[in-house]
Amino acid sequence: MVTRRAASAQQARKGWPFFVFIILIGLGLMTPFVLQAIRGYRIAGICQPTECQVIGEKTHTSSSTSRLGGHWYTTDSSHQEFSWSYTVDGTRYMAEGQEMGNIYPGVRMPCWYDPAAPARLFGGPRGQG
Repeated sequence: MVTRRAASAQQARKGWPFFVFIILIGLGLMTPFVLQAIRGYRIAGICQPTECQVIGEKTHTSSSTSRLGGHWYTTDSSHQEFSWSYTVDGTRYMAEGQEMGNIYPGVRMPCWYDPAAPARLFGGPRGQG
């Protein structure tokens, strides 16, 4: 004969895999925040500030067609990619990336570079890199 206390303990032992599963999901959902904290530390503690100048822009467009409810629909989308230049110790570097916001060629904005590899714009305008 199994006592109530023993039966309750056996049921509690059966639940541990579910508990571990929930903990692992929670840790996985925290990963983006940890990566952002590491990136913020690198920008604040390692990278050096400089000034970038937007020197050009390209617009990339794409189109897709799909059928929904017996009708064909076409969807167009576009995004802009900007080029900018910056100078470190008398050497001029160029970088490209997407930018959100109201910028145009000729505008100057702050950006950061990695002193160990100045050609790499780390955390440039709006966090490129």
